[in-house]
Amino acid sequence: MDIFNRIANFKCFKWFLSTSIFAALFLLLYYPSFAAIPLDNTCYKTKLPIDGVGDWDDPATWDWYNGIAWVPAVDYPNKTSRVFIGWRNEVRLTRTEEVKSLYLFSESKVED
Repeated sequence: MDIFNRIANFKCFKWFLSTSIFAALFLLLYYPSFAAIPLDNTCYKTKLPIDGVGDWDDPATWDWYNGIAWVPAVDYPNKTSRVFIGWRNEVRLTRTEEVKSLYLFSESKVED
């Protein structure tokens, strides 16, 4: 009888171990896909107030991510840029523009 208990316990342990390994691999491989968007030095975001309006080609409309923090932009986004347009911001196009990625309503704000 003792050998049967050992076999049953081994099968249970084997199932638990394989399930745990599968769950860990799933979380490690797919968790980054649910994470926030990583920032780099091609990122621009609007720095307009709520209900603010700005022109695309006006650097005063944008903040630029320098790799450490958001700073005032000296240029406007181009085709290699990733652009984040904030909640309740309006950016007017003055000509045809192209960007690598466009994220609308990129931040949430709650009004008092």
